[in-house]
Amino acid sequence: MSWTKRQFVQQAFDELGYASYAYSLPEEQLLQSKHRLDSMLATWNGMGIVFGYPLQSTQVSDDFDEPTDIPDYAFEAIYTNLALRISSSIGKAVPTWLAKTARESYKALLFRTQRPAEQQFPETLPLGSGNKTWIYNSPYFRAPAENLEIFDGDGTVEF
Repeated sequence: MSWTKRQFVQQAFDELGYASYAYSLPEEQLLQSKHRLDSMLATWNGMGIVFGYPLQSTQVSDDFDEPTDIPDYAFEAIYTNLALRISSSIGKAVPTWLAKTARESYKALLFRTQRPAEQQFPETLPLGSGNKTWIYNSPYFRAPAENLEIFDGDGTVEF
């Protein structure tokens, strides 16, 4: 089951000691924290950590309670790192255990989502003894093909 943006924000405040049963957070503080969540995940999206999180296109957005479709393995990394980002705005010192948990969960998230860059072999690299040279009529790999991804000016990708 996917969490909503509100659940991530509330869990981040819970990590900082602002439990929802004891404190009622003002709506403007929740909205500011949602903007920090959006910007954090937009930054992660730009770094290659892509979940399909619904990024907002405008500053005013009412998608606070819609599901985010984020996988379960990313929950802890998101709400602990969000807690680090919002702690300074509420004047709360970050506990050492929270900083460590945020760092470790982010590392685990990177290991889970990281993919090596695809590369083609150069045409000067020998095929090796296990490859059949009669297929290509050459003992070397074929010349690299053209790039498969061609980016248009409007942001679309053609294959």
